[in-house]
Amino acid sequence: MQVTYFYRNSKAGFSIAKVFGTVTREIAKTTTILEREVPARRADVWSVVKNVLFVWRHRDRKGINHITGDIHYCVVALIGCKSVLTVHDLSACHGSKNRLKKWLLEVIWFKIPVALASRVVCISEHTRKDLMVLTGRGDIEMIYNAVDPIYVPAPRVFNMSRPVVLQVGAAWNKNFENTVRALSSLPCTLVVVGTLSDDQFRLLHQSGIPYSVKNGLSEEGMLSEYYNCDIVSFCSVFEGFGMPIIEGNAVGRCVVTSDRAPMSEVAAQGACLVDPENISSMTAGYKRVMNDSHYREKLVESGFENVARYDAGKIASAYLAIYSTL
Repeated sequence: MQVTYFYRNSKAGFSIAKVFGTVTREIAKTTTILEREVPARRADVWSVVKNVLFVWRHRDRKGINHITGDIHYCVVALIGCKSVLTVHDLSACHGSKNRLKKWLLEVIWFKIPVALASRVVCISEHTRKDLMVLTGRGDIEMIYNAVDPIYVPAPRVFNMSRPVVLQVGAAWNKNFENTVRALSSLPCTLVVVGTLSDDQFRLLHQSGIPYSVKNGLSEEGMLSEYYNCDIVSFCSVFEGFGMPIIEGNAVGRCVVTSDRAPMSEVAAQGACLVDPENISSMTAGYKRVMNDSHYREKLVESGFENVARYDAGKIASAYLAIYSTL
C-alpha cells in the first residue's frame, strides 16, 4: 500500500502539516508514503484551479490519496481514485457574513468534496456532527489529532508569587482580549505566542500585566515555552480541535480552556473549564488554579491520563484501518 498526502501551501499555514507530520512519521514505519504541497496559497479562482490541476497531475491512480485539510476542493481531482479527506473545522463558513460567499464556501469547500471523497474524517466529534448536518453524509468518521512525542513530562515548581501564563495565539477566535481582561486583576506574567495588532498591544499595556510576545518559534522554541510556564491558557471561542490543550497536558502543566466543544471534548477532565465569554468565570478559573495546590495536582494527573488518547501510534493505526478498507 502507498499513500500520497496532499497539503495546503505552507504560506497559508503550517499547522496542518505539523499535526499530520506526527502521524505520517508513524505510518511511514510500515507503509510507503509520498507528501506533496500544493503550489498556490490563496483561495481565488485561479489558485483553486492551479491546486486542483497539481493534485490531478500527482494523483496515485492505484494507491491512496489523502487530502489532509483546508484544500478540500482538490478532491475533485481524485474522481476514480481512492481518496481520504480530513476536515479540521468549518471556520470558513462560520467566519463569513456574506450570504453568497458563505453558500459558495459551503458548496465548494465542503458539500462537493465530502460527497466525492471515498472516506471522510473529522478531528473531533463536534466537527463531525457539524459536517454531517451541513452535508447530509452519515458515514463520516472521527480520528483525533496526535500529540507530538517530543512533548514529554517536565516537572516544574509552580510559581506561587507570579505564575507564568502561556497564551497560544491572538487571532479573533483565540479570545485574547478577554484573556487579558480576566488576568488583569491577578498577579501573573503573560507570555503570548502570536502576532498582535496595535489595539492588542495597547490593551496589554493598559492592563499592567508584565508580558512578553513571541512569534516565529521553532518546534523546540515552542516546547521551551511550555516548559517555562505554569499555566497554559486556551480559552478560545471557536476551534477545530485545540492542540495547546493536549500539549500542555503532555508536559504536565495546568490548562485553562473553554467549556464549549470541541475544547471541552479534547480536554475531558484534564483542564479547568471556563466560560470564554464571561470574564468573571475566566478570572475565577485562573484564580482557582493559582491558589489551590490540590486542584493543580488533580489537573496535572488527569492531563496525563487524557493525553494518552492522543498517542501518535494509536492515531496512525486508526488511519491505517481506514486505508485498509479502500
